[in-house]
Amino acid sequence: MKNFKSTRCVKLNLRQNSSVGFDPVSWLARTDRNPSTQKGLGQFIQDYDRLPGPYKKQLLSQKLHPSYYANLKLHNLASSGSNISIFTHIIDHLSGRKEGTLSSHLIEEYIWRLLAEENLNAAVSLIHAVLEVDRISYCVSNQTWSIVASKACELGHYGAASLVYHEVIDPITAYSDSQYNGLVNPNIPFLLYPDILARLAIIFMRNGNYTAVVGIQQYFKRFYSYFWHRTIYRNIAIAKVEAFACAGKFSDALSDFVSLAWQHRGHNVLVKGKILEHNLKYAVAQNSKERHDRIKASDDPLNDSSIEYNKYTLPGKKFNAIFDGVINIADTPYFNKLIHRNVSRVVADRSSSTEKLASFVASNHHALIKPVMAALYKDGLVFEAWAVLTQTQAAFPRLHDKIFLRGGEVFLMTFRAAKAKFESSRLTNPEVRQLGDILLACRNLCSKVSDNGWPRECRVACLQALLACPSTSRDALRQFLFEWNAEHQSFNKSSTSTLHYALNKSDYEKLVAFNVGDDLLSHVSPTFYIDL
Repeated sequence: MKNFKSTRCVKLNLRQNSSVGFDPVSWLARTDRNPSTQKGLGQFIQDYDRLPGPYKKQLLSQKLHPSYYANLKLHNLASSGSNISIFTHIIDHLSGRKEGTLSSHLIEEYIWRLLAEENLNAAVSLIHAVLEVDRISYCVSNQTWSIVASKACELGHYGAASLVYHEVIDPITAYSDSQYNGLVNPNIPFLLYPDILARLAIIFMRNGNYTAVVGIQQYFKRFYSYFWHRTIYRNIAIAKVEAFACAGKFSDALSDFVSLAWQHRGHNVLVKGKILEHNLKYAVAQNSKERHDRIKASDDPLNDSSIEYNKYTLPGKKFNAIFDGVINIADTPYFNKLIHRNVSRVVADRSSSTEKLASFVASNHHALIKPVMAALYKDGLVFEAWAVLTQTQAAFPRLHDKIFLRGGEVFLMTFRAAKAKFESSRLTNPEVRQLGDILLACRNLCSKVSDNGWPRECRVACLQALLACPSTSRDALRQFLFEWNAEHQSFNKSSTSTLHYALNKSDYEKLVAFNVGDDLLSHVSPTFYIDL
């Protein structure tokens, strides 16, 4: 009974309110719907949506402020209009061709629509138009910038990435201040996630925009820890090397490559991982204390460029590498191309080319041996590449082979290059013997530095090179296969797994033709490729 009475009262109130005449003039006169402010325009649209249909008609019959008309039309177009009509309407009002200020919120809703449709060209153009008009009357929210950044990364859109860089990462507004030194931008609106920064860096790298990659690295250093975001920082650092390489700036790319190589533990002295980690954490703690003292003493700690972040060295101590492993060939394809161009020029000179290349590696960092050898192997210069390797080793007498050749890529490249040389060149008997000696030396080196056994891909590549070598005997093949099987068993004593590997059809048939025995053939199977 009580519920019935309350429902009846609500209905009576609604009937009474509906009988009261709607006064559009009074409705428009409310001060909170000021058409000259973004807040007022937002309130106008919000209140207009709540009006019944008849009241909306009465309101539209009035002589409305141009801004009201402009926003009502945009509001209606957003529901039923095409992208072209909406875009044109917004641009006409932003440019001043038509009178009336638009609601930033309505514009942003349309930008979100364009982003959802993955129409980033239109979205970027519209944001540019908004920013060029008046940053006080119109603004782009942090939420929209975040979506633009995500979409730019998702689609690899350079225009959107550039817009995010100049408005969020290194806001261009700071450069209008004559006192700004370009080091610590004070106008950063909010922080982007580290993984977004890494993806943006890759976009800029692929477009050769090294300036933006450098800016991202500085932004990352200012707000995030290298130590706790090692993978992302490494990706940004590699992108920086690659961006310089894309732009053809060899000296900058080389300098950053060398710096990055020193930050990899695999390229440094043989020290236990626990000791390295302890030294690194100690340096982090000491530098953190020093940084906090500087922050306390600074008048402007947020923008003080003398406050150094991500410092991992201590006075008088060795550099603490923060990355595990080494730089691999696949990490720096653009840098490798740049190295290849320079190596080709040195070789074309025909004057002590191997000595010059060995000196180049020795004067910079031993990690350069891989891209230099890869460049020579690409041109079929196997003998020259091996000569550079041996001469460079001699230049580092105190560097252990386990460090110099860590990662196994030198062996893999050499085995594959030897196979290609055997198969594609008409070699003289002395050249066959010389290439066979290189193959044997490479095998011995690989055994010397591989404490945990050869990498499987190196074993397969070496077997393929042996099969391609015209001087390989049946006994030599059997010995190699027996060694492989014995090595597998010695490192898998607790496992019942048996050695198994695959060869392409051609190499498999060569192995069968050598008649190495069914017991050794049982470990290998052919792979078949079907052309679709």
